[in-house]
Amino acid sequence: MANPSIQTLKVLAKALNVPTFSFLLEESNTEELIVRHNERKQMVVENLSYELLSPDFTGTLATAIMNVPPNSSSSEKLLEHKGEEVAYVLQGKIKVYLNDQEYILDTGDSVKIPAYMKHKWENHFEEHASILFSVTPPAF
Repeated sequence: MANPSIQTLKVLAKALNVPTFSFLLEESNTEELIVRHNERKQMVVENLSYELLSPDFTGTLATAIMNVPPNSSSSEKLLEHKGEEVAYVLQGKIKVYLNDQEYILDTGDSVKIPAYMKHKWENHFEEHASILFSVTPPAF
């Protein structure tokens, strides 16, 4: 019923072993944190499709599945963005370009792509490829 000072909040936080800012957070609707498999937001960019696993692009992390059909690529040229990225090949085989190097990733392989590293994805194989990736901060 009172408005405690910041100093009082600091003392309480220390006694409870929690961060001071935790007293200032608003309650969140946890139901909004759930993404049902049949309710994923989908984006289609040319022949690639993305399924957003995160509820949205707010916050500092987003996770999606990139679906790459045979004989297609993520872009014409190598692109870069400020987000750090980790990708995992769920299905298929894909070629990833990291600066001037090329790597073929198989199902189960993963790669970390540092911020501002030029990269692109190519699927010149017969099979569809699905890549699970997380980016922080979100940059699509």
